[in-house]
Amino acid sequence: MWAAERGLAYGHLHVHLLFPTFVVETTEGEEITLVSNGRLSALDDPRVRRLAERYGDPDELLKESWIPSVPGITEDGSYSEYGTDPASYIYKS
Repeated sequence: MWAAERGLAYGHLHVHLLFPTFVVETTEGEEITLVSNGRLSALDDPRVRRLAERYGDPDELLKESWIPSVPGITEDGSYSEYGTDPASYIYKS
C-alpha cells in the first residue's frame, strides 16, 4: 500500500514467451520441430488428423483453444508499440 499511495511500481508482471518454436535434434542429427510459432506440431500431423476425424471435424477438434492477443501478430495494431511496453497493454486487456 505504501508504494501504491506514492505511485511507485511494486509487485511484478509475467510476460510469457507466447509463440515459441522448439526444435530438438536426435542423436542421428535429424531435427524435429515439436512446437512451431506456439503451436504443437503434432496437431498438424496427418496421422493425428486422421485419428481426430473419427470423433468429428479435425479442424474444430485440433484448433487452439486460446490465442493470445498481441497487436501486430494476432490482432490489429502495432507490435512495436506493444513491444516497448507490454505491461501497459496487458493491464488494459
